[in-house]
Amino acid sequence: MRPTHSNAIALVIWIACFVAPQASITVQDYSISVSLPPDWVPFRADVLHISDRHVTTGKFYRRRDGSAAHYLDTPGGPAVTIHNLATRKTYVKLGDRTWATRDVDESALGGPRRELRLPRRQIEVFHDAILGDVYEFSNPGSAGVVRFVPRLNGFEVSYRFPNGVSREYLNISIGDQPDHLFMPPPAAGVP
Repeated sequence: MRPTHSNAIALVIWIACFVAPQASITVQDYSISVSLPPDWVPFRADVLHISDRHVTTGKFYRRRDGSAAHYLDTPGGPAVTIHNLATRKTYVKLGDRTWATRDVDESALGGPRRELRLPRRQIEVFHDAILGDVYEFSNPGSAGVVRFVPRLNGFEVSYRFPNGVSREYLNISIGDQPDHLFMPPPAAGVP
């Protein structure tokens, strides 16, 4: 079958509309760049995680050095994950099991991100009296809805996926957190 004149015109229009303009468009045209604090911002929050089978609650803590700790009450018992950047160790305790230790992920030692890049068309900005601007990224097809807080180094304070899974960090309080939250208890015998 021979190409028709209308096929050739359609091809030229497609090239003019899609290929040519993209060569001159920069990333800035499609995204926004938000500056983040240069140092880690310490805070604590309540955690609410909902899946199709369980509701999990607990606490999250971040220290001024970027160390982070999740203390969760799961259907299988307490679950604690501590990423201690000072000791360069991750400590994990699940239910009645003993504490496990491993080296912290090296990517966590690099310090906080300097900027947050988000797609311009899928962002809404809300203002919170405590947190300041909250950026909501919506992509219902795959990622769902995610909220980031620049004041907290771009931390994801909530996400909701199309499958119903969600996590929320609520009652956020900014400020230093006690050091003992970032180590297993002394009685645990973890080096």
